[in-house]
Amino acid sequence: MNKEIADELINIYKKTVDDNKEDFMIIISILSKLCAYLLDKKILTEEEIKNILEIKKMETLEKIC
Repeated sequence: MNKEIADELINIYKKTVDDNKEDFMIIISILSKLCAYLLDKKILTEEEIKNILEIKKMETLEKIC
């Protein structure tokens, strides 16, 4: 593989990571607001919210799904 192709692949990877960071922050924001609302309405407990917002490794997520 020549250097130009390698550099382009690195740039694509960096852009993908940056795009995913923004999406991740949006999702976390939405989940946090939803959990706060559900806690306020006494639909969920604090322990249930901790379980929802806990970030787990992909291996663990695959087992859950």
